[in-house]
Amino acid sequence: HPVFKIGFGYSPPGHFWLIALFTLIFHDVVFAGRFLSLVTGIGSLYLVWRLARNLYGEPSGVLALAIFAFYSLHIGYSTTSSAEVSYLFFLLAGLMLFFGYFRDESRPLGRLALGGLSLSVAESIRLEAWAIFFGLGIILAFFEYQDHALQAGWFLRWLKPVLTLGLTAGAWPIFSMVYSAIVFHDPVRVLSRHNALITGWFKAHPVPLGYQLALVPGALLISLSALAVVAALYG
Repeated sequence: HPVFKIGFGYSPPGHFWLIALFTLIFHDVVFAGRFLSLVTGIGSLYLVWRLARNLYGEPSGVLALAIFAFYSLHIGYSTTSSAEVSYLFFLLAGLMLFFGYFRDESRPLGRLALGGLSLSVAESIRLEAWAIFFGLGIILAFFEYQDHALQAGWFLRWLKPVLTLGLTAGAWPIFSMVYSAIVFHDPVRVLSRHNALITGWFKAHPVPLGYQLALVPGALLISLSALAVVAALYG
């Protein structure tokens, strides 16, 4: 629909915009949505391998890739037009670039900025990325302070990477909140709508606490091998 929106009900708009971009290429919205998931699903395999290898070494990268390649939920989502896989692709790309920034002794701000922009795209697709951005910001601020605290001019050296990540990874949340405040008088409108939907669903469908606690480990046991579950818990 040719109307600019920053949210579709309780969902951010990024996934719909990506489908629209692919629709301009293929002129078939159903195929475009599925092809987007297929491309980003396959690309996520590389990103998982690269991220795990950079953080923990080659054996961990190969093991992570082997588990992820046979992860039935990922295979399934990569054949649909759901938002999960495209969100995961941009999130993994952001994480890979973010932690790659620390591995490079020169600390290139360009890499950090690219990681932040990738996170911003992920934030425009799913709301979980907002919390991850907040966590990564704390990690960056802590390690940069640790590295520069006793040096001359430490504040400017600390401030540059923090601002770089804040302005790039924060680009979507800032834009979304400013736009929502002006148009809807609610800076966190999408979050408010999402919270209202989830709260309303649980009120209409009471779920025992035991079921809620068992849901995530149960889903892992169904969709992963026992070895992968043990490895995930250990991680």
